Amino acid sequence: MLNNGPVPPLKAGRPWLIYLTSLMLAIIAIVAFAYFAVLHRGSRITDEPDAFGNAFTPVMQLIHDENIWVLQNHRDDYVTVVLLLPTKPEDKQNPFSAVSIQHAMQGTYLAQVWRNREGAGSSASPYVRLLVGDLSDDWHATMDDITTHLDDEHIVAVTGLGGSTDVTRRSIDELSKTPVAMSAAVISSDDLQGQPGLVRMAPLNSQEGTAAVEFISKEASATRIQAIVVQDTNQKDSYSSTLAKAFENSLAKMSNTSAGSAARIYPTLTFDGVSNSAAILLDSVAQKICATDINVVFYAGRAGNLPALLQHMSENRACVDRGISVITGDDASEMNTPREKQAWVDPTGRLKLYYTALAHTKFFNSPESRILEAIQDRFGDGKYGYRTLFPGQMLDDGQAIMHHDAMYAVMKAVDTLVAGGDKRPQTQDVASALRSGTVTIDGASGEFDLDRNGNPIGKKIPVLRLWPDGATTYAGFAQPSDGLRNR
Repeated sequence: MLNNGPVPPLKAGRPWLIYLTSLMLAIIAIVAFAYFAVLHRGSRITDEPDAFGNAFTPVMQLIHDENIWVLQNHRDDYVTVVLLLPTKPEDKQNPFSAVSIQHAMQGTYLAQVWRNREGAGSSASPYVRLLVGDLSDDWHATMDDITTHLDDEHIVAVTGLGGSTDVTRRSIDELSKTPVAMSAAVISSDDLQGQPGLVRMAPLNSQEGTAAVEFISKEASATRIQAIVVQDTNQKDSYSSTLAKAFENSLAKMSNTSAGSAARIYPTLTFDGVSNSAAILLDSVAQKICATDINVVFYAGRAGNLPALLQHMSENRACVDRGISVITGDDASEMNTPREKQAWVDPTGRLKLYYTALAHTKFFNSPESRILEAIQDRFGDGKYGYRTLFPGQMLDDGQAIMHHDAMYAVMKAVDTLVAGGDKRPQTQDVASALRSGTVTIDGASGEFDLDRNGNPIGKKIPVLRLWPDGATTYAGFAQPSDGLRNR
């Protein structure tokens, strides 16, 4: 072994070099770590079973397992669809309950697994990989992940997109700057339309409003209609504002017809649904209604505030004796989960609550249904049927049905392109196909067409009566004539 003598001491006056070198190494390490963290941070679009909390783990596990099957068996023959949902039910601006979010995931997965496992013939090419993205507090990071990975993840569309809220509007604005196709499941606001690449499975609020007025007109044919609109003025929720406008316009048209000439329309009453004073104002609204001859209330607001209004009305003898009918839009489906404690107390049962639903099982359960047998099977008890995959889960809120149809619409567009020779369509081609005016959706929520503006036409709107215990009964179908093609 060589021995070169003792190591000479560092020369005096050069400790600054040591410190400078250490500082530079530390800076390099910090920069490298930050760069690594950005590259490898958890993606906002994922199929990790625990990504969104325990309530959604079972269905996320199914999605994850199906994606593994696709990658193992069809690595070069798949496309990716991203389901966008507000996954934090505790968020005050989120109109979805945990049950609704769960059902939305289940319906989308149902469409995925049927596409992959029960495709026409022996092949479902291209197969579908499904990822889920969050539209809650950090929604813009989700948008960044989608736009960044459009090509390398083979993303052809996003579905779902939440409710008619400000976050949804801003998300659509961001996505419309890209070529991505968007298939919205339950958006009904008239304000959220016309964006490039966007199609919707739900009727517009203007259509729901017309359907509601037509239904009530028939329901109260022997009674002079004395109606009022109650509106939530929350500026971040276009669902309420556009529904209120639809009610007001439809009532004005009705009052100008011979059938509605005897109707009286009272000035609209308002409240702010997200303010701390909402319950107080709704009490005042109820007292105002009960002190008049009003017999129909058109409620344009979210379901969360509706029980308070109904409770205040049920406590007033004048309202109860008059047997007032309240009718609202599809968001009331958030109230139709069975509960032990009633949402409002009305021993007489004389207050009636109706709402225009987005979907109902009568579409595929009735003998006269025109829904494809294959679609009916998806919600049955076969190997991949909804009742088999998700025993005990209800379809009454329409979320699983509507989100199934949003995914189904994307695959209809993909199949159109594949039939023309495009084996792995790009997202801009899927968007073009969806907005071409040539796509007919024979889905679980009914048979309808998508017009070139992305809106459904020819779609019937079910009207349900909602009871205090969360149960619903079918009241009838309404199909407004405004812009809708009769089938």
